[in-house]
Amino acid sequence: MSKIAEENGCIWVPDDLRDLLTVHVPGDADQSAIAGMIEINGAANKWLTGEIDGETYFDLLAQHGIDPVLFVGEVHEHIQWLMR
Repeated sequence: MSKIAEENGCIWVPDDLRDLLTVHVPGDADQSAIAGMIEINGAANKWLTGEIDGETYFDLLAQHGIDPVLFVGEVHEHIQWLMR
């Protein structure tokens, strides 16, 4: 089972691949965190549609304190697990 499936307690098959790359912040997050979430989620869409390259997307994740290899690796693992 993938880490994403374990954390959600179910086999999650998203309607859209972008859903796997979506980040969230707590409801009481400050404006800076909310702006970062919006920027990261927008960049995920641009990466998946080829508007930006992987290096740019990974750099943005790192700038916001997200380990890009770990984050995208979990998504990749989940997709592979779903395809079995």
